Amino acid sequence: MNREHRHHLRIPICRKAWIRQDGVYRRALTIDLHDRGAQLSLDREMTVETLLDFQLKLAEGAPISLQARVVWSRYEGRGLYRLGLAFVEQNSIDARRLSRWHHVCRLVA
Repeated sequence: MNREHRHHLRIPICRKAWIRQDGVYRRALTIDLHDRGAQLSLDREMTVETLLDFQLKLAEGAPISLQARVVWSRYEGRGLYRLGLAFVEQNSIDARRLSRWHHVCRLVA
């Protein structure tokens, strides 16, 4: 039995995102997003505990950029992987922007 460990409301959002590891950028697609992490679809497997830079353009303003840690990874088929990310930074300007965006989305949901 899989027990759900999520404590934050996920906002379904399908947007192009970028991750950077070891200086290499890769395009990813968001599946859902919250103020503490994200779920992505990517064409490459990532090792759990890997640190990377995550970048996403919200509806307004400049893209947010946050450091994240891969907390899970699984193969979904057709050459695609799903990743669970946990954001490492919680006090940066971009983390606060994401938190405000998440709060507004929760209010209108």
